[in-house]
Amino acid sequence: MIKDTIPINLNEILYLDVEKAKEFGNFYSEIYKKAEEYPHIVIDNFLPMWMIEEIHNEYPTEQNFKDKLFETIFTGMHKRQVLPY
Repeated sequence: MIKDTIPINLNEILYLDVEKAKEFGNFYSEIYKKAEEYPHIVIDNFLPMWMIEEIHNEYPTEQNFKDKLFETIFTGMHKRQVLPY
């Protein structure tokens, strides 16, 4: 059983181990195909904790005038689309 997160390293650049990523994907592909009631998977700890922390630290907290808010369509969900620029 694969227990690792997706195989990502960060030295000076972001590096994805392609062979380990294929193994990771093939393992979860079988679980996806066999899942009941419909094909789906749940991957705990999909990203390494250091990457989650980096994303969290970089994610904008203040609303930008270019952001799109979806307050009424998704009642109570407070969806927000942050544009890449």
